[in-house]
Amino acid sequence: DFMLSDYVDAIRECAEYFSLPIIDMWRISGMQPSVEIIKEKYLPDGLHPSDAGYKKIFSIIDSYVKSI
Repeated sequence: DFMLSDYVDAIRECAEYFSLPIIDMWRISGMQPSVEIIKEKYLPDGLHPSDAGYKKIFSIIDSYVKSI
């Protein structure tokens, strides 16, 4: 069985091969559904972001776009 981190690693590998930039939300967002308090605040169903989760994601993407 594959874990979500396996898919993340495969995406990173492909992006690096083709020299494509990525924002690795898995590693930098701090939104890990396995931590109950984080799950409740940002990912109530364990996958889809809440309003607070979307705000956090926007902040990360906005910072990245402004840096390029």
